Amino acid sequence: MRELPLNGRNFSHLVQLMPGVATLEGTSAQNKGALAGRIHLAVSGGGVTGNLWLIDGVYNNDTGSNRSIMVYPSVDAIAEMKVHRNSYGAEFGGAGGAQVNVATRGGSDDFHGSAFYFGRDEALGADNYFLRSTGRKEPLQRHDFGWTLGAPILRGKLHFFASQEWNRERRGVLRSGQVPTAEERQGRFGGPGIPGCTPPRPLDPFTGRPFPGNVIPDSRLS
Repeated sequence: MRELPLNGRNFSHLVQLMPGVATLEGTSAQNKGALAGRIHLAVSGGGVTGNLWLIDGVYNNDTGSNRSIMVYPSVDAIAEMKVHRNSYGAEFGGAGGAQVNVATRGGSDDFHGSAFYFGRDEALGADNYFLRSTGRKEPLQRHDFGWTLGAPILRGKLHFFASQEWNRERRGVLRSGQVPTAEERQGRFGGPGIPGCTPPRPLDPFTGRPFPGNVIPDSRLS
């Protein structure tokens, strides 16, 4: 898992590699936590609130929405993750969808540690189609960095493992909208339209038929 290119360093999106998993609109890869994180995954035909998330066997669902999780362990702190979709044992069953159980890493008799950094910048990204004419890009600076350390306390008996990760992001969001042309603002709707974008020609509310030449008379404009 530590070698996979995960967007946002979010382990929950590994569940999408399983068959029978559908991602619904609103799922967030970058945001984490009960307030911002959203995991809208429908598994084996179940609803997005029908999944059980566990960390080392401990309940990790947000009981308010039941569609997000409380603790997002760092990918570098995860030893393995199992996804049970059906025919799971009696120790599972708190939900009718997937049972996602995350096992965290532990220490050993030897010292092991790591440090990591992943970065994204708009200078390395592709141009947004709607911004090409402006020569600008959507602002994006993403920095994911952290460390891990595992070591013995009593060799052969007691060990510890610790990790810490920071996710910092500045992101601009492009918003677009359809606006009337200069001709349309003057009541003239006879120009060429754009399929899928141009709204229907206006109708005369008194007759229910199009205006002559698709032009609203000046006397009818407020």
